[in-house]
Amino acid sequence: MTLTDFTNCYRVGEGDNLGRTRPVMRIRLNLGGVVIPAGTHWVEWGLAGTLGSGPWGPPVTILGTPTTGDAKQFNVTNYVSLAQGGTTFTIGIPFKVFGSSFAVTSTAPNTICAGNNVTFNFHDLITRNSGNTYTLELSDASGNFPGTLLTTNSISATQLSATIPSNTAGGVNYNIRVIASNPATNSDSLSLTVNNSPSFTTCPSNQIVNTASGQCSALVSYTAAATGTPNPDLTYAFTGATVASGSGTGSGSTFNKGVTNVVVTATNTCGSTTCSFTVTVTDNQAPTLASPGAQNLNVIANTCAANYTIADPISDNCTGSTWGYSTTGATTLSSSGNTIADGTGSGVLSFNVGATVVTLTGTDAVSNVATSTTFTVTVVDDQVPTITGCPVNQSLYAATGTLRTRLYDSIPDFG
Repeated sequence: MTLTDFTNCYRVGEGDNLGRTRPVMRIRLNLGGVVIPAGTHWVEWGLAGTLGSGPWGPPVTILGTPTTGDAKQFNVTNYVSLAQGGTTFTIGIPFKVFGSSFAVTSTAPNTICAGNNVTFNFHDLITRNSGNTYTLELSDASGNFPGTLLTTNSISATQLSATIPSNTAGGVNYNIRVIASNPATNSDSLSLTVNNSPSFTTCPSNQIVNTASGQCSALVSYTAAATGTPNPDLTYAFTGATVASGSGTGSGSTFNKGVTNVVVTATNTCGSTTCSFTVTVTDNQAPTLASPGAQNLNVIANTCAANYTIADPISDNCTGSTWGYSTTGATTLSSSGNTIADGTGSGVLSFNVGATVVTLTGTDAVSNVATSTTFTVTVVDDQVPTITGCPVNQSLYAATGTLRTRLYDSIPDFG
């Protein structure tokens, strides 16, 4: 043992042993990891030095020992010096350690996750009978015994190991102790904190929602909750139609049309676990078609028809819509179904003179059908006819012996 940390030490003169000055000091005993049992022990003063000593007892701290006490006073009949006139006086200062000769002294670690193995150091200064065994016992969550007997492995004469049951509730008030079988005694206990791996108390089922009005997405809220000791941190990750990640559960996020895979992870010092589900956003909104209204056209010069292009009439909350046209009346035309992509016009169409009824149809990428609409294209022939090849005046004579003649190929063209 070594003595250290002498503080506020006052010298007492050799010729003034009855003086009122007292040495005040603290004695710390470093036992190098050795555990001493309960009982009375003595600190022996070193023989060198000239400090006067009287009936006083400094506090004693024993490093590495679970329970310590103050040094007890050693009474002498007269004040004496440690070294005086060549004569030495060995003065012992007794101190008492209040504790148990059978105790758990440390754990590695002293905070343990349920389901994990932990090692316990202990000392037992009691003589045991042949066949004695040691078993570790875990208290209830309030620290009370009897508790749960653990399957115990003996590592050495001073070390035991055991697995804390995985279903042990988390808490900071547990105690652990050793039970000896022969003779049957219990050791002093040592406090222990038990933590738990996370587990989800609420994990949502698969979510199916419709797109928000005029949007190709939806805000989706759900509840995912986890417990554990210490309280777990939650993170989320989205893959699929929506890609995102962050802290928390992700509830209240905007999800795109389609299927998004959601994984919420709960993590604490004892491990992690996941909660998985899908969010499906369905587009239930049909596209709409805008009619361009009645079209009145004049024929192209020197033809009996007019050209017209139908501008893109379709709109939708999501991309991927298509549209088409068909006609009845003066002109027969067809796009052969909804084959024209959203954002694209019909191209130039030729309409005959007269009234043609055009019907517009459309659908979106998930087969929501638009309400059809119609409009009329009326082509008017506003060109007057012209006479070409009109002959000049003709003078004719009757043939000899006749009273008439013929006019051939001279009738004008009134086209």
